[in-house]
Amino acid sequence: MSEMHPGQEARVVEIKTNDPSQLRKLIAMGLLPGTIVTLVRRAPVCVFRVGESEFACDESISRAVLVAGVEARPPE
Repeated sequence: MSEMHPGQEARVVEIKTNDPSQLRKLIAMGLLPGTIVTLVRRAPVCVFRVGESEFACDESISRAVLVAGVEARPPE
């Protein structure tokens, strides 16, 4: 998720963490494989939308969420 640009939508494909506390946070935010996320903003913290809810997380959490369907180019 850390490579996404604001406004991009992607599907969560994998959660890469061995930290039980971090995993609980991700599950509580609805970040499970198959979930569609939209990045709202990247700084000063990562803000993303899952359904109608918005969540904020730090860079380490956004790096733990692997997504597919992210465009390689920045938004226009």
